[in-house]
Amino acid sequence: GTDSGGRHNGKALTVWEQDAFAAMANGSYVQLIRPEVQKMGPETIPFWLERLQAPDSLPTRCYSRLWQILPRSVQMRVSRPTPPGSRRFVIRLVLRDMMQSLVNDTNGISEVIRLSYSPDAELQSYAIELLVEQRAFLGFELNAECIEALCRALRAQSIRTRVMAVRGLSSPIDPKGLPGLRMALTNADEEVRVHAAMA
Repeated sequence: GTDSGGRHNGKALTVWEQDAFAAMANGSYVQLIRPEVQKMGPETIPFWLERLQAPDSLPTRCYSRLWQILPRSVQMRVSRPTPPGSRRFVIRLVLRDMMQSLVNDTNGISEVIRLSYSPDAELQSYAIELLVEQRAFLGFELNAECIEALCRALRAQSIRTRVMAVRGLSSPIDPKGLPGLRMALTNADEEVRVHAAMA
């Protein structure tokens, strides 16, 4: 089980995080990590949300750039860098799998809504995705806070984030989400308008 000291099955959550990255890289995430993540309790959600917010460290970003300019022979001898953005992608998967196993526990949803207002476009995108996936999986009703976050995301820079917001307002359909969908019908991007019209 998970204890309050940030451990699960006797292993620190920071180690689970490293294991999740390695498992994603070698294709064993679904077999090895997902079953363990699904057993983690709601008290671990703050750790993962905090890791989702952390940008890639300066050494990580520098190493990634340096690795690209190294001669091929040297690249073969040193470890491959984590591609930018992939760390957050893996953490979003961990959060999705964990939160979906905590059925009837909306723990973390209000924090995810808060993150959806982030000026960090990548973080905003992952927060909206988490919100939409949770809603589709758990089928929870849209509250005012959730509608406001999804409507605001309709003005996001990223087209993908705007499309995800339309999905959040429409799957499952909720009468409270209709004003937001009407707003999406006038979006500057055709893909967003098409998804809204289909909804």
